[in-house]
Amino acid sequence: MLKGLNRNFQRLPITQLLQEQFSSFQKKVLILRTLLEHVTNRHRVPSTESITLINKRVG
Repeated sequence: MLKGLNRNFQRLPITQLLQEQFSSFQKKVLILRTLLEHVTNRHRVPSTESITLINKRVG
């Protein structure tokens, strides 16, 4: 009984799903933090230069 359940459980890519979700969450946090830094430090919208920098960091 338990062996059958275990096999079924292993088929579900739960850890993979969680890692992907966490990874995308981390990217969003990084983008928001970088944008917030720019706004608080320079009181302006980040330039295309800094957006490229964000993309490279997240990449």
